[in-house]
Amino acid sequence: MKPTLLKTFFALLCIGFSFKSIAQPVGFITSNFSNDTVCAGNSALLVGNGINGLVDIWQISFNNGANWSPISGTEGDTQYPVFQIPNNTCYRFIHNLNADTSAPYCITVDDSSNAGTITGGGPQCGVANGTLTVNAYNGVPTGWYSSTASPTGPFTSLSNTGTTQSFSVVTTTYFAYITQNGVCPADTTVNTVSITPYTNAGAITVNPTGGVCAPTNTSTLTVTGVVGTASPTQGWQSAAAATGPWSSLSTTTNTYTATNLTSTTYYHYIAQSGICPADTSLPVAVTVHQPPVGGTLSGGMLHCGPPPATGTLTLTGYSGTIGQWQFSTNGGASWSNASCIGTTTCGYSLSSPHTLYRVEVDNGSCPSTYSAIDSVNISANSVAGTLVHSEDTLCAYSFPGGTMSISGYVGNGFQWEVSTNGGLTWNPKPGSGPNSGYVNLASGTYMYHCIVQNNQCAPVVTNAVTVVVNTSPVVTILTNDTILDPGETITVVAIGTGTPSWSPAGSVSSPTSFTTDVTPYFATDYVITVSDGSDCIDTDTLHVYMGLAPFSGFIANTLTPNGDSINDAFFVENIEAYLTSRLEIFNEYGQPIYSASPYKNDWKGTYNGSRVPDGTYYYVLTIMDLNKEKKFKGFITILGGK
Repeated sequence: MKPTLLKTFFALLCIGFSFKSIAQPVGFITSNFSNDTVCAGNSALLVGNGINGLVDIWQISFNNGANWSPISGTEGDTQYPVFQIPNNTCYRFIHNLNADTSAPYCITVDDSSNAGTITGGGPQCGVANGTLTVNAYNGVPTGWYSSTASPTGPFTSLSNTGTTQSFSVVTTTYFAYITQNGVCPADTTVNTVSITPYTNAGAITVNPTGGVCAPTNTSTLTVTGVVGTASPTQGWQSAAAATGPWSSLSTTTNTYTATNLTSTTYYHYIAQSGICPADTSLPVAVTVHQPPVGGTLSGGMLHCGPPPATGTLTLTGYSGTIGQWQFSTNGGASWSNASCIGTTTCGYSLSSPHTLYRVEVDNGSCPSTYSAIDSVNISANSVAGTLVHSEDTLCAYSFPGGTMSISGYVGNGFQWEVSTNGGLTWNPKPGSGPNSGYVNLASGTYMYHCIVQNNQCAPVVTNAVTVVVNTSPVVTILTNDTILDPGETITVVAIGTGTPSWSPAGSVSSPTSFTTDVTPYFATDYVITVSDGSDCIDTDTLHVYMGLAPFSGFIANTLTPNGDSINDAFFVENIEAYLTSRLEIFNEYGQPIYSASPYKNDWKGTYNGSRVPDGTYYYVLTIMDLNKEKKFKGFITILGGK
């Protein structure tokens, strides 16, 4: 029979019948606990023992059995599971048709251990001093503990069970407070005193350390020893002065590179460590040097006369620091240090003919520069020497004229001058050396001298020489150049001064008259010369050309150069009538051995002054015939026993 039907059956029996007294066992309860005290929130399985008949119901009491309440749903259950027991509770079961009651089973419940909360810790800067307080705990305190390893320990007891704990720490420390309530497990609460290291913005170093030179430069700034970090608004900042105002460079790395600075600039670094205040490094300067200016030297000189040359050089217009004075005696090919250093003036006493000076000027890290160069030169005094000339009397407009030269002079500059008024005034004339000349002068009296200067020493003047230029006679042929037939006569008229003379005189009727007849047979240049008895002459020329028929002259084909005056020279008939002619002779190999222009019937079978061997040779004769060039070619045989 099922338990439910059985319960119903017994209930009916109770209603329908009355029993006077039936003896039933009481029974008892056991559980899986080792003792009857447990920690709140635990669970248990209660087991009914000594049950007589069926369990009618389980009951619960929260006041140590003074009052009981049924636990619904437990009819017929021999066991009752209890979940998360909250506080002290008693249990019993009714059985045997409500006739018997088991002995109560009471469970004492301890509240869970609670170590509470600790106040007074938290983040601290650099070093932490204070007092921790624990609040709202229950149970029996085990005490305070600390650890520098982690929030989970290992912990070291501080031998203090009070509610407060003082502390003084320089590193992050974890403080724990432990309590235990009854049989409940101990509870731990932890508070962290976190130490943030003091902020340190570090120290900045600059490379290069000696500054840089404007305008092209690079400097590397490095900050070391930083404790903390830099936010975007912190990090590197720069300013024109050590006191600011400062501008952010938007760089937070430990290194900053500054480029192409034009003036000295200051830098610092700002960092912050956690909750600690921000820190700023000491400022450092990147010193920017401007390129030095060498300036100008003055005080150099040309010393004329014997050494020494003495004086003082002065440096002006420089910018920077004066360094070493230097001198050179080889035109600047090499330099030596002078005795002067760091001064604006430097004295000298020199024997070298040419000495250059310069001064080194520095400025910080910039490359050195030098001043403009000044010179000290020693020169012999100018000496005029003696002026002589080749001709003291000339004819007007004569060529080549005369020459002048100076001897015994000392100098390298020459200015020639001429005077036409007896030395009252002088005018420059061409010429730049110790020699000069005069040519094509009009009649008159000329005086010449030369100004001689050695380097830049005082110039001196030579003695003067005089040239007398006499008036020359003048002649002009009035008859124009003409063309005649051979043997034709023409009257030539000339006018002029002096005594006339014609040449060639052979075809002239009156060779010593200004007017005369000429009868040429060949093209002829007639020259009239007039003289005045003082070796001064003048000339004019008449050109007479022949009106020739086409060339048909005889050309020899045999040459016998044996000195008998017969066929000794290569003969071309009437060749002298042609002013333009050219004869070329070639040997049997085609090599030229003779050439003449114009040809004058004078080749006698020679080459380089020596007789050529007998044999046949080739000739080319070129003439201008009636304004046309004509060539005649042929062979000539040389016979002469060679």
